[in-house]
Order: sequence, then C-alpha cells, then structure tokens
Amino acid sequence: AVATAAVNSFADAFQFKAALDATTLSINAQLQGVRDSGQVWNEASAFAQKFKLTQQETTQAISASIGVMRASKAPVEDILGVLARMQVLSPEQSLEEAAIALKALASGDTTSLVTRFEVGRDVANQMKAEIQGGADAVAVMSEFLGGVGIGMDVLAAKTAGAAGAIKDLAIAQEELKLAQAEFAQGPGLVILETQIQATTGATRVLSGDFQTARQSIAQAAEAGSIGFRLLDGILAGSL
Repeated sequence: AVATAAVNSFADAFQFKAALDATTLSINAQLQGVRDSGQVWNEASAFAQKFKLTQQETTQAISASIGVMRASKAPVEDILGVLARMQVLSPEQSLEEAAIALKALASGDTTSLVTRFEVGRDVANQMKAEIQGGADAVAVMSEFLGGVGIGMDVLAAKTAGAAGAIKDLAIAQEELKLAQAEFAQGPGLVILETQIQATTGATRVLSGDFQTARQSIAQAAEAGSIGFRLLDGILAGSL
C-alpha cells in the first residue's frame, strides 16, 4: 500500500508538471508579437514572490492577463496587481473574470464591470470615457480601486499572519510536487504509460473487445512493474 501510494504520488506530480509546462508553452506562443515572454515571466515572478503566489497561480494569472496586455502598456506587475485588487472588490469573481472585465472596459464595454463587480454605471462610464480619451485602462482601474480603499496594501495584508502561513504551505507543497516530478522523470513516463494502458484495457472490456483488453492489461502490468522498479531504485539510492 505504501509503495502504491508512492508511485501514485510521483505519477500525480509528473502529470501536474506536464500540465504546467503545457500551459507555459501556450502562454509563450500567445505572447508572441505582444510582449517579450522572458520579461513577462520575470515581472510575474517578482509579483508572485512579493505576494506569495504558487507557480500554478502565477501561470494562471499570466494566462488570464494576456488579453489585457494586448490593450495596455502597463507593466505586468501593475496588471496583476489591478486584477488581484479587482478580486477584492468582488471576491466571488476569479482572476480570469477580472481580466475579462478589464479587457472589455478597455474596448468600451462596461457590462461585466457593472454586473459582476458591482461598479456603479456612472462610474464605469466615466472610466470608459477616460480610456477613450487616451488613458491606459490599467491605470484608470488602479486609480478607481485606490479611491475606494483597495490599494496594494490590501494584497500585502494577505501575506501576513494565518493567511500568509496558508500561502507559504501551498508554495511548499507545490515545490515538493515539482521536485518529485523532476526526480522521477524516467519512472514518471513509464507510470503514465501504465495508466494509459490500464484505461485502454478497461475501455476494451466495456466494449466487449476482450482480446485487446487482455493485451492492454498485460502491457500495463509490464510497464507498471518497470516503472515501480525504476522508482524503487531511485528511492533506494537517495536513502
């Protein structure tokens, strides 16, 4: 049971990192012609360290911000700060929803801002007019948020006390998961293949293709045995 749990833990970590890497590649592709990807990641990393975001949260934040980046010349840290402060304005909204509302405002649509973030229509129209007059949408929104008492200090407060400790724990847990993924690259690939073969076998059984099912299950068993031996060897060598 312990061995199975260890294998599953490394497999989960491997898949987590694979998903994170895929999202990163997607972001870099979308940033082409918009901003320098290296600079974006550096600025986002600085923001994440200051406000205790995990790599997954940082990646999600950048992904949500790309549309805003196309409409604004503001630094990435300013964009992320404004979106996070918009969430304080309406906690039930996600970072992505905040980005959608800000992008819409930049294009002259105040609907999302009014309905989702409960900004008064007159105030929203005033911001819209400022942007149409040449002001940057991020700067306009930042000024509004500051005017209603939601400054960067509100975000900083979330990194202190119990709230900060919870963020520290999330970061530590993610770092462990990513370390597991790096540590077991070889076994991780084999374990993933095991899961693929096992799933294929189950599908064949349900569809009545028992011959192919037996082959898939046999392949899964063989791959699983190899993956476990590799992982066991790594673990034994580290002790």
